Amino acid sequence: MQAERVFFCLEFHRTKRFNTESLRSWAPFFIAVALTVGSSAAADSAQLADGQRLLAEQSLKRNEVDQAVVYAEKAVALAPDNADCQHTLGIVYGGAARKASVFKRFGLARKCGAAFQRAVALAPANVDFHESLFEFYRQAPAIVGGGADKAAAEACRMGDILEKKGDKAGARAAYSAAVTADPTFAPAIEALKKL
Repeated sequence: MQAERVFFCLEFHRTKRFNTESLRSWAPFFIAVALTVGSSAAADSAQLADGQRLLAEQSLKRNEVDQAVVYAEKAVALAPDNADCQHTLGIVYGGAARKASVFKRFGLARKCGAAFQRAVALAPANVDFHESLFEFYRQAPAIVGGGADKAAAEACRMGDILEKKGDKAGARAAYSAAVTADPTFAPAIEALKKL
């Protein structure tokens, strides 16, 4: 684990920009690395995964998509049951799919959907993860796993979660999004009538 910490610091040194803005944006990464000192192996793995996830997010912000994919995949390899890492992997794959050639797009889009589905399965109450999966289903063609029916069902699940949390306005918006995605989706139509 110590060797991986050194790698992270060297990787940061290789990619950093020498200005205060970049130092502020990298602060969460340094905190994650600092927290790993003296921790158990399991905690090390989880914290190293968070460090990789943060590196992926920073790389994506700098439009370094290929590097973001590498970091996000490492994060998931270190902590496959971490919903945040899975969600970040989905975002990164989505960004990579937008920039990829036509031939690579389909594979990356499938991976994007799979990562979002895994994030939702790991954290079913997280509305942001459901929203990402909804957007994937809404935008992706059926050949890679998208579709209006899936988008409507996901938006309806999101509405159910928000309604249980007492957020009626959010639930109404989610159910409306479901009806917009598929005007014949009966569960969302009924849920809107009950609100």
